[in-house]
Amino acid sequence: METAFYLRYSYTYRLRNIENEKVMLFHKNLVGSPTLITNLDAAREWIQKKDESRLNIDKIERPNKKWSFAGWLQVEVKAVLTKQPTLGHGQLPDWLRNNMGICALDGYNDNLCLFRCLAVHRGARPDRCTKKQNSLLENSTSTMRDTRQKSIKKSR
Repeated sequence: METAFYLRYSYTYRLRNIENEKVMLFHKNLVGSPTLITNLDAAREWIQKKDESRLNIDKIERPNKKWSFAGWLQVEVKAVLTKQPTLGHGQLPDWLRNNMGICALDGYNDNLCLFRCLAVHRGARPDRCTKKQNSLLENSTSTMRDTRQKSIKKSR
């Protein structure tokens, strides 16, 4: 099982007043990564985007035009590990699988988990939900196909 995490990014910089030469520290916390990250390439890409945004000095936040950018003080990136199992990466951990409030449906190796969960929610037995799951999948794909055809007709 892989480890999932999300990132937090913050930085501090100095501003100098152009009239009286006073210096002010300004700290900025950016919104953390929107989703759980499971690989280093995605983390690297997210951090590079935040760095590009930070390095655009024209968009630096300041109280008013009398304050100019004086320099960077620190950049902080925190990786917050989660204990949530990542989707599609094998079976659930034992602590979650053996929970009395959970019905583990991870014995299958396909991408139909949403439809399987819906089938069980609608009354199918967890060990015999394949027929109901396929029925839900078929209804869903035909509904999406009909909706797409209607939207194409409207756009013409």
